Amino acid sequence: MNKIIFSLILLGVSLSAQAKVCEIPMKQIQVGSIELMQNFEDFKRIHPAAKAEKDSIFMLDIDYAFAREGVMFLGSADYDSINDRIIGFTLSYVDGKYADNTTSIGQFKNSILNNSNLPKTGWILSKDKEEYQYSCNDYKVYIRQDHGAGKGAIGPVVWVFSRYSDFF
Repeated sequence: MNKIIFSLILLGVSLSAQAKVCEIPMKQIQVGSIELMQNFEDFKRIHPAAKAEKDSIFMLDIDYAFAREGVMFLGSADYDSINDRIIGFTLSYVDGKYADNTTSIGQFKNSILNNSNLPKTGWILSKDKEEYQYSCNDYKVYIRQDHGAGKGAIGPVVWVFSRYSDFF
């Protein structure tokens, strides 16, 4: 019996050591005039042209609030209509004030981190050196720059997904 209890304790300690505590709480994550876990009414106050559907928020054109933050396109905003909260989003910065297709990934990441409320440490650079990732218990953030060259290239983008998103 003692061996079973000891094994369960070791397993629990091992699993908790693997989980990473978030540097910034999920409800404080903000980038490009959008916040993770923000309700639609607050988002619409900043972005009056926004429309909400069951599982997404969309805008046909970029507005002043996004443009002021260097965002050139709202790729998607995953929306949980039952709990009225934004659970993930994708922002494109192609030819915005922080990046174009020639901006280095390091320079783009620094610009985003200096002008948002995202974690400042704990970022991991991918092997192909096109993406930084921050991952913790509650959310994941990707800052990507593929320089817009070739099929499927998207240029400088930021993806943010909460643990409630299908993409987490």
